[in-house]
This record gives sequence, structure tokens and C-alpha cells, in this order.
Amino acid sequence: MDLAAAEGAAGGFASDLTVSFREGHALDERRQHSRRRWSEFFRDVDVLLCLVTPTAAFPHDQRPDPTWSVRTLQVDGADRPYRDMLTWMAPSAVNRLPAAVAPVGTTRDGLPVGIQVIAPYLHDRTSLQFVRCLAEVIGGFRRPPGF
Repeated sequence: MDLAAAEGAAGGFASDLTVSFREGHALDERRQHSRRRWSEFFRDVDVLLCLVTPTAAFPHDQRPDPTWSVRTLQVDGADRPYRDMLTWMAPSAVNRLPAAVAPVGTTRDGLPVGIQVIAPYLHDRTSLQFVRCLAEVIGGFRRPPGF
């Protein structure tokens, strides 16, 4: 499949990811600034605990959706695009911060709820050790209902 056909199939998704050198350089400058700020944050903090997604586990929408523009999930009774989930993962991914996810409980329906543990750059073992300690205190993964 050539680029034009791929763009047509993905609704222009490939072209949406293309930036000029100048734009790429400006984005990299912003990323470097962000990484410096995260480094400052982690001077006094061992790990950051935050959501993984804005919901507990949910039934997956299996419709074909290469650009994540069709699939939705319910958040507080409203439909939200799947891509909104990326917001919660972006700080660790964009800044190359190691992150691990740990189960911390379940909903009333028994579906798992997780927490994201983000550690400083190159401190992968810190996030993993925190998850291990958390599992010792509150228990580890439990199979959800129906599995």
C-alpha cells in the first residue's frame, strides 16, 4: 500500500503525524523543557501516583478504528473518545519516565481499578519496586469476574 492509499485508509492519520523540521525542533525544545521540570519534581519525590485511565476496566469497542476517532468509552455517563485515555499515559511516555501499573481495587461490579506509578528518568527499578511493595500490602492481581 502506498502512502496516499494508507492516508486514505486511515483518514489522513499519516499526514497528521508529519511535521516540518522547524516544528519538530520546537516540539523537541518543549519536550526537553518538560523533562527538566520533571527532573526538578523528582528531586523531592520518589514516585508519582496517578490514574491509568479515567475509568475502571470497561468493555472494549471492537469497531475498526485506525485513527481512534470512532471508538468511545463512558466516563461519568458521557461518551468520550478512546484517545482521551492517552492523556493519562502521556506524561510518562513523552518524557521517557518509567511507569508501572498496579491493581489497587475493584469496582462494585468486581472490575479492576489500577494506579500508575511513575518514577524519575532511568529509575525503572524504583517504579517496579514500588509496585511490588504495594502488592505485598494490598494484594496483587485478582482475576476479574467472567475470566
